[in-house]
Amino acid sequence: MPTRTIGCMATFPARGATLCQVLETVRNQLDILYVYLNAYEAIPDCLKGLDNVVPILGCATFGDIKANGKMFWLERERDGIVFTLDDDIHYPQDYVPSLLRTLAIFDGEACVAVHGSLFKADFAYYFERQAWFSMEDGFDGNNVINLVGSGTAAFPASMYADEDFALTGPMYVDLHISITALRKGLPLIAVARPAQWLHNLRQPGLWEETRDKITNHTALAFDNASLLSWEHLRTLWMDWLGKRRIPLEETGTKLNLSRSSMDFLAGRDLIIRNAEYSQLRKLIALADNLAQGGGT
Repeated sequence: MPTRTIGCMATFPARGATLCQVLETVRNQLDILYVYLNAYEAIPDCLKGLDNVVPILGCATFGDIKANGKMFWLERERDGIVFTLDDDIHYPQDYVPSLLRTLAIFDGEACVAVHGSLFKADFAYYFERQAWFSMEDGFDGNNVINLVGSGTAAFPASMYADEDFALTGPMYVDLHISITALRKGLPLIAVARPAQWLHNLRQPGLWEETRDKITNHTALAFDNASLLSWEHLRTLWMDWLGKRRIPLEETGTKLNLSRSSMDFLAGRDLIIRNAEYSQLRKLIALADNLAQGGGT
């Protein structure tokens, strides 16, 4: 498994205060950290003079590309473990080592995240999920997912060999990372961790702008429905396990998979009650927004 650790984060001026807080906890855990500065005209003081931090002024490169700036590492790096980060999450001092340990369990051939979810088998809308694994919740085992939260993801840079990502294109970072991993045959995992291991330093941003609006995420998910399907996910895992001669019944001890994920891979439905409540709230918010003439 590669040993070089590469961080990449996108930010904008309204997050200046949280950006500096996040840097204090995460930058010393990485070999290099790229920070893409959307809508900045100058480099913030807290980014200056740091040996392993590379600030990138959007106005001098690709412009205001919002969350896509988390993928700027593709312009500079080809080998290592990539950590895509958010500018409003408090990362603990053992964040990078912990995710590296989980990746090592999977031979470095996986995409892991703290925040992630599993689409419903017959989803008709981007926010329809069978299970949510919120970054602030605790889980005793690793859980099977098919969508990562890109602010908490780690994966081998080689996953993007021969893959294109349009930095100035539509903003699909979570989906793009997840679909790329699924296409390359890499399992996606929501890692085991204690509750509140990560927590939000929430400031208004893109999530608030887009959560109640119509976006193109559903269309992209539909375009890749075969990769996001439960059938493909189970086949991917069975192939991955088969190559390593790991029987499904031993994944709990060898890979620390949760009992519910083992049952899911065995063909049983995964039922997480909080998923129904979470998606109901999102559908109500969307309906309210449409009634008021919202949407993009």
